[in-house]
Amino acid sequence: MPDTKAAIGARIRARRQACGLTQQALAEGIVTRNMLSQIENGLAMPSVRSLEAFAERLSVKAGWLLSGGGDELYQARQAFSIGDNETAIALALDAPSSAERQLLCCQAYCRAANTALALGNADAAKKFAQACLEYCDGVYDNAKSKLSALRILAITALLGGDGEDAVLAFHTAHSAEAIEAKHNLVMAKYYLDQENLSAAEHAIWSITTLPDEQKGIYLLLRGKLALRQEKRDAAQSFLKQAEAHGVPYPFLAELNESLKEAFDDAAED
Repeated sequence: MPDTKAAIGARIRARRQACGLTQQALAEGIVTRNMLSQIENGLAMPSVRSLEAFAERLSVKAGWLLSGGGDELYQARQAFSIGDNETAIALALDAPSSAERQLLCCQAYCRAANTALALGNADAAKKFAQACLEYCDGVYDNAKSKLSALRILAITALLGGDGEDAVLAFHTAHSAEAIEAKHNLVMAKYYLDQENLSAAEHAIWSITTLPDEQKGIYLLLRGKLALRQEKRDAAQSFLKQAEAHGVPYPFLAELNESLKEAFDDAAED
């Protein structure tokens, strides 16, 4: 059953404000600004056509404006897309449990934590970061959000004067970074083997922090990618750097042979 005029108007107003729209901007081409004001204050009922137009402009479903029910996860995604983290979290928490809900909560809590830290609210940043980690460890292990949350916990511990917690959080973040880097390096090698150069390049550039023990393999993969892209000089440079980091010989021998063949082919041309 549809809600009262007041409830419908309140939802339209709340969503309009969350989207950063003025009454004039929302009303334009649909109703007059005065009519929208009456609707938002519960003094008038929008027509079905007006309601559908409002819903499209507000990136929600008309059914939600009408009754407040429906696809909470859809509404949460829309709120997240415009940077309204608190609304996104509230709606996602009301949605049925699912992998998509898990991921959205992880990302929204992470962004809320970063926003709170930027505003100097360390307590809120810590609370949001802790919530982010709870959801990151669920169905989706969102590496970037997890790393960001761990760093925020380390920073808030440092700001709070808790040196031991700060050291522990930084150590945990470093361990997570190593796992993330290893995952992306493995994926980069896989994509290179599949000749999917764009995916390999994306995997390599997705590495946010590179532990020292993985720099050699990273440079080797950069060299392989450069060679596949016919950037022979760059490939040779990466090979020399990889050698300096002690990459296992079989890997280097393979790349050396590929480089020799590439330069020989270029000379023949």
